Amino acid sequence: MKKASAIVQVIIMLLIVGYATTMLYLGHFEQSLVMLPLMMAYYVFVTVRHQRRQAKTSKNGDDPAC
Repeated sequence: MKKASAIVQVIIMLLIVGYATTMLYLGHFEQSLVMLPLMMAYYVFVTVRHQRRQAKTSKNGDDPAC
């Protein structure tokens, strides 16, 4: 499951970056900057999920260095 979700996340990020780059080349600066808040929200979602997972494993007594 982790590998499939990682592949989906990479594809989504590539699509967002590709769209923003295309809009920059076409001169639509406003449309390219619309993707910035989406990418920031995605970053916050991923980091919070990772921190929760780390906290859960440290409570269970597993190695917290993973």
